Amino acid sequence: MRLQKFKDTQAQQKQEQEQEQEAKNNSENQSKKLASIETEANQKDANQTKNSLNDKTAKFKNSNDSVKKNVYPTYAFDLDVRLTKPQIKALLEKVFNVDIVSLNTYIAPMKKKRVGFNQGYKAKYKRAIIKLKPNQTLINPLDQ
Repeated sequence: MRLQKFKDTQAQQKQEQEQEQEAKNNSENQSKKLASIETEANQKDANQTKNSLNDKTAKFKNSNDSVKKNVYPTYAFDLDVRLTKPQIKALLEKVFNVDIVSLNTYIAPMKKKRVGFNQGYKAKYKRAIIKLKPNQTLINPLDQ
């Protein structure tokens, strides 16, 4: 009698284990299907973004602005606020002995500076951005 009960319990345990395995396999299959569906969707999204990015970069590479930036050497100087563009151009052409193609200026915003409890501002300055003719570079006149 005890042997029969023992065999019955073993059979029940085997059936339960088989059912659990089937349930695990079903859940794994479902999760794999969901994962494959998600990866396919992500790949489609990635392909769309890759194509759109490639289109944008191709347009950027062929633009005239990027070509001009590579051809003309560009330099920046911090100068006194009271100087005008003609004065700056004449000064830089005379000091560095170069031909300036374009000159852009702007007055940089004042920045707060603090020393202990005292607060002040950094001095104003004008930044001049110049473009030279191709194949020209600035040489420091003090080095000559």
